[in-house]
Amino acid sequence: MIPLDSKQRWNFNVTASSAVVNYLPGTEQPGNWNTGLGAGILYKSPSWKILVGYGYGVNAIRSSGRGAQSVGLLLQLDLGKAREAMLNTQDPSRWRGFQNMFNFFGK
Repeated sequence: MIPLDSKQRWNFNVTASSAVVNYLPGTEQPGNWNTGLGAGILYKSPSWKILVGYGYGVNAIRSSGRGAQSVGLLLQLDLGKAREAMLNTQDPSRWRGFQNMFNFFGK
């Protein structure tokens, strides 16, 4: 992870992995060494994280040869921290914001 801002809310993520595998009978393929590379952008707040990533499987067998691509989206929400942040009675401005929002929808 490489932070992109001083508060470390935005991060650049780089990954690489490699493994020697033993195949189950009937699933063999040439070579037993598999490698993958990836990168992504992560945004995190105190209550949630979102990651958009790209991965490339170097040794993945396809009908046209080797190599496979993937794009992924990860969303993680900490319900305890989110509830605390949204319903904190110590901060009256948050409640005023909720009251204004509900008054708006109640009109």
